[in-house]
Amino acid sequence: MISYLLRKKKLLFSSLAIILLVLGGLIAYSGVSVSAKNDKLPADLKLIRTSRRLIDDYGSEIWPGFGDFPASVLLSAGEYDYLVGHPNPPDGFEKVKDRHDLYRKKGHLLQHPAATSYPVGGVWSVAIPARKELVEWVRTIIGNPEFQLSQADYLRTLIHESFHAFQMSSVGGPGKVPDFGHHGHHGEIQRRLSGLKWWEDRILEIGRFLVRILEAENLTDTRAATRKALKLTNGGPSQLTSAIVSFEKTIQWLEGTARYAGTMAMINSHGIDLGTGTEVELKPPAKIRSDLTDQLTKPLTGPTPVRDRLAAVGAVKAMVLDRLYPGWKNGFLENKLGLDELLNSAINVPEPLTDFPITDVKLNGEDLTVALANNGSRRSHGLQHVADLEPLDGMVFTFSRDVRTGFWMKDTEISLQIGFFGSDGRLQESVVLDPCDSSTCPSHTPEKEFRYVLELPASSETKLEAPNGQPLILELKL
Repeated sequence: MISYLLRKKKLLFSSLAIILLVLGGLIAYSGVSVSAKNDKLPADLKLIRTSRRLIDDYGSEIWPGFGDFPASVLLSAGEYDYLVGHPNPPDGFEKVKDRHDLYRKKGHLLQHPAATSYPVGGVWSVAIPARKELVEWVRTIIGNPEFQLSQADYLRTLIHESFHAFQMSSVGGPGKVPDFGHHGHHGEIQRRLSGLKWWEDRILEIGRFLVRILEAENLTDTRAATRKALKLTNGGPSQLTSAIVSFEKTIQWLEGTARYAGTMAMINSHGIDLGTGTEVELKPPAKIRSDLTDQLTKPLTGPTPVRDRLAAVGAVKAMVLDRLYPGWKNGFLENKLGLDELLNSAINVPEPLTDFPITDVKLNGEDLTVALANNGSRRSHGLQHVADLEPLDGMVFTFSRDVRTGFWMKDTEISLQIGFFGSDGRLQESVVLDPCDSSTCPSHTPEKEFRYVLELPASSETKLEAPNGQPLILELKL
């Protein structure tokens, strides 16, 4: 896990960064032989290629755009640096004969071992030592001769750091990482918070609420627990300053989302053939989730418990957003949105819609925030009993296939514009209907089959009418 110290808009790498991701729940270790000879390349190159293949195959399902260009990897092994998947290797790297996309050079670009993201030749890449060297270094630094690192955890580390490289490429470098108002030294505030009982008690209480959220059976309970967790996040003891809150938000934005990406990659990879040529034992999804929630509620060891705890908090908040706010990741990095900001939006819906997720859609480029009617019970409920949609703009109905069914206004309280859209997102038909409280309310059935329906208040400034004969396009990114 990368350790960032933002000072003078430069990224300084902590020598302890390597410890962050590999602490906790690490069980198995088997050594690898590191050699500079072409016929005895580091065995970890197989795991590196596996990590890049997993990102290529599943990365964009985890996060929009993450799988488009898997990060290159700089592997430090023995006296050599190996570079995998770099578009334009820097001077000094020579192609390894008969090895596709693999280069090496004698010596090391990084003076100290670090599992981090690093700009290699101007391209944000993963920098990581060989697994055996990583284990030996961590054992020496923390004085724990029993420390172990499994192949699965090494694989997760690679994906985690690949996400950091993706973050840096998306925002334009470490100087562009949002600080949410905190301009101090991250290392200093971590040292201050480490061991403070009031802070640990508060963060553990937040963690317990987050675990409760993950266990909630419906979105109404999820929203209620999230509201309590957010209240604790932004309030509490008198010692809680705005600097601490903004520091927490930055770490959750940076490390929490990377922890989320690595965790989801491991969950999605369970049961598939990794094709590494070696046996990689992946934990079952339930165990992966429990390892994460343990970091919310149990004591942490190691040199960076504050950062580790906040990374777990951020990762679980991201999972909560998956439930409450599908599509929340669109524009998250570029717009530098905060996890708490999105959670606040996710919990503030009209009372009759507390069991509906929300999402963002575009209507001819205009952004709309809507409740998502994505199953039978939600589609049947629709906008019944909703007198005021604020802060939402409307509701979108989604179907798994093209359908042709009727819509009526029974028990609605406001007049609605209703637009019927095909699978290509184009408006096919629209109608304005008024409320009805009769048991014999009329139903409107469109002429063509449709895939999506958008309902907006009739009083909305946004109109479901094709502009000047041009098509009206609805875009959903769920």
